[in-house]
Amino acid sequence: MNRSVKRTLARAGALGAAVSQRRFTLAFQPVVDLSTGLAHHHEVLVRFEDGASPYALIRMAEEFDIIEELDHAIVEQAVQRLASDRSGKLRLAVNVSGRTIGNEAYVDHIGRLLAKNDAARGRLIFEITETTAIDDLSVANAHIQSLRAMGSLVCLDDFGSGASSFRYLQELSLDIVKIDGRYVREMAASGRDGAMVRRLVELCGDLKIRTVAEMVETPEVEEIIRKAGVNFAQGWLFGRPADTPQPALKISAVKPMARRAGCPRVGGKPPRPPPCKRRRP
Repeated sequence: MNRSVKRTLARAGALGAAVSQRRFTLAFQPVVDLSTGLAHHHEVLVRFEDGASPYALIRMAEEFDIIEELDHAIVEQAVQRLASDRSGKLRLAVNVSGRTIGNEAYVDHIGRLLAKNDAARGRLIFEITETTAIDDLSVANAHIQSLRAMGSLVCLDDFGSGASSFRYLQELSLDIVKIDGRYVREMAASGRDGAMVRRLVELCGDLKIRTVAEMVETPEVEEIIRKAGVNFAQGWLFGRPADTPQPALKISAVKPMARRAGCPRVGGKPPRPPPCKRRRP
């Protein structure tokens, strides 16, 4: 037990050093607007130098209270990337833990970053994760509205992965909901999952909230989410995470009926990713 504790503490110390010294890089995965087939924005994903599982390290960061510093570090680099983008069209989505969004210091930090980098204003999206519970929803919602007032969209990530999803949807004023990939990946084989996604899309539509389906891997699933009315999609069908933001693989933005009538799909079917999702590869 002592050896296990020592190993865990050593890993936590190494992670803390990596975060404070910014020894990580960013990757970017396109999120596609299904009405156009083009990238609406890119999600920012973190990669650590040692090649260890980002998912495991992020969970450790939450457990050892390092996650807020990591969230601050990632958004700093994302804003720098937006400020250096000459096209002025790039939009980036950064993950924010439930713990961090409850802290006013994070909102103040964003305000200072945007004041120094006005070119990034309106091009930053925040994805609130459910891996750490939000303690005070009213405080979190006030911070969310401050971010929205700065011109940012706010998304609830991995909807359906936690027990508080519907409570969050009820208490927080949001722009986008990202449907957990577990419900999306097997939609072609499970009518039950498809029915759940359709009902969720209807609910979000009533609330004027747009939806993202993640882990879209096959043309069959893409067709199903189109029929369900999902607005955006993310997954290897549209592009893998890359060191620089890449255009989405061109997917014909046509109705399913036209595609069945013989409209070709460009790019073909990509390889299937590993069975365990890596939110921040």
